[in-house]
Amino acid sequence: MALTLSTCDPSPVNSLPSQIFGRIQNLASVWLENRRWGRKLRRNVFSPIVVTCLFLAAASLLPCLMPEAGAQGTRVMPPITAEEARMIVEQTPAAPPSRLLGKPLPKSVDLRNELPPVAQQGDGYSQSCVTFATAYYQMSQMVKRFLHPTWDLTNPQYQFSVDFAFQMGGIGFADEVYKVLLQYGCVDMAEMQYNVRNLSHQPTADQFEAAKPYRIGGYAFLWNHGRHTADYDVFPFNNPIENAKAWLADGFVLSVSVGASDLTFPDNHCTPPAFFYDPPNVLQGDTGGHGVAIVGYNDNINPKGKGPDHKGGFLMVNEWGPNWNGEMHGFLWLSYNYVKQFMPDVWIMVPGGSDTPIITGCNFTDSGNGNMFIIHGLNFGSYRRLAQVKFKGFPSVNLNTVAWTNEMITVQSDYSSCPLGSPVVVYNWNGAPSEPFYFDSVTSNGSDGGQ
Repeated sequence: MALTLSTCDPSPVNSLPSQIFGRIQNLASVWLENRRWGRKLRRNVFSPIVVTCLFLAAASLLPCLMPEAGAQGTRVMPPITAEEARMIVEQTPAAPPSRLLGKPLPKSVDLRNELPPVAQQGDGYSQSCVTFATAYYQMSQMVKRFLHPTWDLTNPQYQFSVDFAFQMGGIGFADEVYKVLLQYGCVDMAEMQYNVRNLSHQPTADQFEAAKPYRIGGYAFLWNHGRHTADYDVFPFNNPIENAKAWLADGFVLSVSVGASDLTFPDNHCTPPAFFYDPPNVLQGDTGGHGVAIVGYNDNINPKGKGPDHKGGFLMVNEWGPNWNGEMHGFLWLSYNYVKQFMPDVWIMVPGGSDTPIITGCNFTDSGNGNMFIIHGLNFGSYRRLAQVKFKGFPSVNLNTVAWTNEMITVQSDYSSCPLGSPVVVYNWNGAPSEPFYFDSVTSNGSDGGQ
């Protein structure tokens, strides 16, 4: 999605005719101060100087005369790429500035249509809330947006597993979840469902392999007053909310902490639901403690508020089910003032590389019972769903899968159907194919005959 930023003032006072006239007048007056050039101007109103004035004035107004995207006074920035985002975080691993920081931002951003359904944590003691915020909301949206825009996140096969990250130690704090996602990746919810009554099982060997193609590219906090900091819960803070807005405008969901146990927090068994949360203060020690995600902002969501920080708000999604917070169905607007003064931490996650299978080599041996092919590469994942190996041009070849890991696959064919010299293709769990890997020659001593 391209981002539209304002560049020209469309108000009547600054209309195009008045701007053109004013700029011509200003440029011409410079030369008219000189008598010699002034006499020439009076003799010939079509002198080169006048033509130059007209050309310069028109050229300086080209951004307004030729707006992009069909909207007067706008220009379109190309969407940020995964590589750009990773570079920003690598260069500034603490509080990285968005590429849009300092530029005019949209008045509102809403990423709800890029999310999986509102989740149901199911308990209040497992500390899985932050795992829902990061693995389920943040990672699912990030992979959809940057790698697979056509994925339907109502399908559990395209939602990332809370249970996998939880079992690997990704609980309690956002950075603990990110460490898991960075080292191991993550499987999907259909592969490893979250069950609050069974939180003690470990991923299988195949699930570890399935997770590897989805290792994230990095993470960073935009601000952090949480654990290991001297100002933990020493508020009010003065958080840089413009940077948070800028990252949201570039399509990044944020993982944050809120004080859900505070007596003023909406629909927490003590208070009724609310559309907009703007408390004048919060209890000491209740600024954080519950992990949620921020998925948008609006500068005028509360138009009756006194001042920009009480009119604008960030859109939060909870994991207490779609019935939480009444008609908001799992969402809540948090005032800019609340986020600026009372939110202890905000985190971003950036994408890893593509999950498309890549073949780097293939060895052939005679096993005595048939031809054995050992395929090397990346992003093979595990042998599940649509995962398979085929030889191009030989769709009917019967291949027996002997072993399958993320970096190596072993398949066997009988002698009669051995497709020697045919390029091999690996398909991942979702049916995405690798590039065909061609053989110059195939020998029986295990040598790599690919190119």
